[in-house]
Amino acid sequence: MDAPYLSNAVGFINVAGTMADVFDKPVGYMASRIRNAIKELGTTPQVEAAAALVRSNKMKLPPFFGDKSMHMITYSNWTKTDLFNVDFSSVVKTKDSGNKQPRGRPVYIQNNQAGFGLPNAFVITGLSMSPKRACDMCYRRKIQCLIPEAGVPCDWCRHHDSECTFNREAPRKSKQNRLKLTDVHDLYQRIQHLESALAQATAQPLGRDDALNFVTPTSCSVETPASSATPAATELTPASHSVRETEFPGLRQSPSSVTSIPTSDFPCFASHIGPNWFFRGIHAFSEEGRQWISSRTGQNVDLRKLRLFTSNYAPSTSFSSAFPGVSSLPDKQVLRELASSFFMSPLWLSFPVIDRFSFDETLDIAYGMPNDRPSSPTQLAALASVLGILSLMSHCKDLGNGYSDIDANGCANKARQLLISLTGHYSVTILECLLALYTHSTLDGHWQEAGFYLPLACSTVSALGGHTSASNNTPDDGTTLSAKKRLHLRNLFWICYIADKDLALRTGRPPLLSAVFCDMSILTDYDQHYAYLRSFEEPVDRPISVGDGPVPHFSSDLVLSQTKEKVYRLLYSPAVSEAKDTTLLLHIRESDEEIERWRLSIPLDFRPALSASPQTLLATSQTNPRQYTKCFALQLEYLHMMTFVHTTVRKYDADDSQIDGPLDLHSVIHSSYDLSLEAGRSILRCLSLFLSNMPPWSLWSCIHHATNAAISLFLDMVIHPYSPNGSLDLELLISAANTIKSLANRVRTSVEADRVHETGDFFMWLMWLGSCAIAKAKEASLNLAS
Repeated sequence: MDAPYLSNAVGFINVAGTMADVFDKPVGYMASRIRNAIKELGTTPQVEAAAALVRSNKMKLPPFFGDKSMHMITYSNWTKTDLFNVDFSSVVKTKDSGNKQPRGRPVYIQNNQAGFGLPNAFVITGLSMSPKRACDMCYRRKIQCLIPEAGVPCDWCRHHDSECTFNREAPRKSKQNRLKLTDVHDLYQRIQHLESALAQATAQPLGRDDALNFVTPTSCSVETPASSATPAATELTPASHSVRETEFPGLRQSPSSVTSIPTSDFPCFASHIGPNWFFRGIHAFSEEGRQWISSRTGQNVDLRKLRLFTSNYAPSTSFSSAFPGVSSLPDKQVLRELASSFFMSPLWLSFPVIDRFSFDETLDIAYGMPNDRPSSPTQLAALASVLGILSLMSHCKDLGNGYSDIDANGCANKARQLLISLTGHYSVTILECLLALYTHSTLDGHWQEAGFYLPLACSTVSALGGHTSASNNTPDDGTTLSAKKRLHLRNLFWICYIADKDLALRTGRPPLLSAVFCDMSILTDYDQHYAYLRSFEEPVDRPISVGDGPVPHFSSDLVLSQTKEKVYRLLYSPAVSEAKDTTLLLHIRESDEEIERWRLSIPLDFRPALSASPQTLLATSQTNPRQYTKCFALQLEYLHMMTFVHTTVRKYDADDSQIDGPLDLHSVIHSSYDLSLEAGRSILRCLSLFLSNMPPWSLWSCIHHATNAAISLFLDMVIHPYSPNGSLDLELLISAANTIKSLANRVRTSVEADRVHETGDFFMWLMWLGSCAIAKAKEASLNLAS
């Protein structure tokens, strides 16, 4: 015989079934029956009974149960053992160099059903070892564990000289309650009742105690109007929930949100939801990720819904042939009074885009133009800056009656028109205008437009030397700057630097200002802002009075912004993309340590908690309004950074890990991702408190952090549909959606109210897809077990 021959002893597992079971049901159904039979026939009573039946037969044959009309169909799992790739080349005697076919590989495999006549022995069906079919090493590597006999190492461990252990704990299976459509309907109806109650409450002045009634979501047990006709036992299965999309307002597409841009052509980084959403190395919102989400949910996923912070807005493109003049400004004295109130507002402490001394000079230039028309770049820049500052002032609530007749968006459009004529010019006044327009767009939630102004501002502040504290000159006048003007330029630099890092984390674009080329020294008295925040007792929307020179605390902590740059470099630089996956895990740990060092550097009474709850935030809110507002802002920033860093761990593909990778790789990945989930749940649990106690102009920043938290919980439901936290996460998403929708009555314009509703609808869309993933997985599990 010219070819090797291999024989292997096998035993039969007899499973009785009908033809309908074989032809009409999935293959997995019979496979499950066979696996259960292997477990049952391997027990001691079954082995003893089988042995007695074999001995009682004259031919020593195994027994068959049934009638003569039955037919036997043989199943085999030898393709799983990869027998066709077994290498027998070492026993091939002749080498035919002209044969292109691989030598020493099986080309045909046949099972042999002879050999049942065993006088003193018989085949025992079932497992002869521990129910743990694979050793710890093979289990982690997801490879077949071949153990020659009990008590000896498996082939892989023996070949690699590794210890073969069985020390891992068996996975615990928690009892799951089937998710029903009425559960979601009931919860949605209860939220609708809360929404109605909130609408009545917001008709009156809303106190802080009233707002706290919406802090913690409770159990879901209400119904929508459509659910009244639905039987109570209706299961939320792919067949049933696929037609329920129209029952939720968040799943209906408004004409304004539907564009002609194909999903595959839409760059995910333009959505401002962050680059940190992965599953096994695949970006969750790429085309491949979209197909994966669709397969897990059983629904068609439209990634255009991710244009949450970029759609439904187009800046004015109508420009007049003549420049706007002084006639487009309010009276000079009125503007001085408005500026005086602005300098005492919390908004200025967060965004100090102007200072008292330079703005007085700007006003003199703007109002001193002859013939009401600018005739030089300096006059153009002054007029543009004043218009830009007017648009920014619209976000202050208490500027007096002088601001009521000013069109903020109109001022912003005129300032934008003037800036077009200043291309190539650099001055502090132009920088102030760019940052005022950037801040105005950011606070309105128009981040796509804000992203247009920021690169120009970063370029301008670098050209003026604001990135280094040693600068003494500016190109526009060539004279030595006073200490106050130099300090103002550094403040403008910090506004640019903070915004640049936030934009990088939102979009995945590389930062424009790098600490390598900038002087990152912070003023020695920067930490003094914590002291004067402790001293204020006025309500948060009232002006402050701290003398001529309060230290701005900016929109984000300066040290945290430097930490954001380090995090982005560690996790998303091109060098990291080409490094080993284990390097990414080390960088995630290093990023986490950087964030923790920053957290511990914050004074104790302002320091963010590791995990936030309404109870901890309520204790914080017992301090003065300005202090707890700052505390809430720092808490949100910390939780958002934890979400950003630890969701990146899904960029690591554990199945492709290197041999020298850590043995507890899976536990490392899951523990890291669990930190992001807890941070996300903390944000959504406390969302009502954040929105009720933070300034109105921080609305879209809070919504952005909540959106990232919601996406984190949604992807976890898609990845782990059997998680016991799935029901709670669905409830948090619905509660957050309705909390956001309740803000529509508090925003300034009807257009902004529509965008708030659209954001709440997006949360409901995530909830619906998450419930579909959970229901689809449960249905598949039930079909497999039945």
